[in-house]
Amino acid sequence: MPRSRLSGDVLFILSHHRQQLARGIDPRESAALATGTAGSAVVFAGTTVIIALAALSVIGIPFMTTMGLGAAGAVLIAVLAAITLVPAIAGFAGSRLTPKPGSRTVRRAAHAVGGSTRHLTMGTRWTKWVIAKPLLTDIAQLPVQARADGEHPSCPPWLVSHDRCGHGAERVVSDQTIVTPRGNAPHCRRPAA
Repeated sequence: MPRSRLSGDVLFILSHHRQQLARGIDPRESAALATGTAGSAVVFAGTTVIIALAALSVIGIPFMTTMGLGAAGAVLIAVLAAITLVPAIAGFAGSRLTPKPGSRTVRRAAHAVGGSTRHLTMGTRWTKWVIAKPLLTDIAQLPVQARADGEHPSCPPWLVSHDRCGHGAERVVSDQTIVTPRGNAPHCRRPAA
């Protein structure tokens, strides 16, 4: 896990660095800017993973505690390496990391500055299409939503805690528990998990 964490973080920082090099920013300044922008996201994501792994100690199983804390320490080292070693190596590499003219990175950098809009990514085109046609998008998602609701969409999700919804199911609303009396809930079967 730390290896995948480190490789993802390195690629994220380096892609920002190369985009800035394509815009003509000095290599050392670009390494610093990439660490300042992408590095903050790397630190946030790494902290989230570290907290989640350290939380395995709450379970109280010694093996899980050891495994979680060990992996959290390894992720901490990977994050520190990504935000210290990668900018240093990128700074030493200088202009050798500059993308070649005509490459995808150069085209994206030109688009970001306000250049050509011909070379939009698939994600950008899809997002623009969905925003332009909200009604069509809503209609298209109805079959998917109906499938997700199961056989009986009239059964509220908080009533599926028993095999039959009408047998005194509980509903949790913030810090209160509301018990539905027998016979007052719609009869529906529990959706398959």
